[in-house]
Amino acid sequence: MTSLYQHVAVAVDLTDESRYVIDRALPIVQRSGAKLSVVHTLGEVSATYGGDVAVDVDTLRQQLTDHASARLKELAEPYGIGSAQLHILSGQADAAINAFATQHQADLIVVGSHGRTGLALMLGSTSAEVLRNAKCDVLAVKVRGAEQEPVD
Repeated sequence: MTSLYQHVAVAVDLTDESRYVIDRALPIVQRSGAKLSVVHTLGEVSATYGGDVAVDVDTLRQQLTDHASARLKELAEPYGIGSAQLHILSGQADAAINAFATQHQADLIVVGSHGRTGLALMLGSTSAEVLRNAKCDVLAVKVRGAEQEPVD
């Protein structure tokens, strides 16, 4: 019998809620024996990032990448997730996540969702856009805040 999923991509935003998303994904990975990738997306950095202040875009981009990489490793370490499984993407989050999943043949994307309502729902969130444009299954994990208990 073949496993339902071969490669699970878990998209995190580096907040404490990211642990809850990882907690939800790991049992699926463990049961299926799937490859795991944990991804975080940095938005594009432009010369207008600093407003009226002159900004060295390359230096700023590197600093943001270094910070995100350190935070991603910090999140992954308690789970024993190695650095080869951690990926920093750039661009618009939903497009970058879906592109990663396609390029790396992920067949499940796990993403946190705040379950927004009203105007935020009409405009769409990252998780809604990932779901709308994904070429594979998407599991949207409802996150409410850092007070959530980890999954056993």
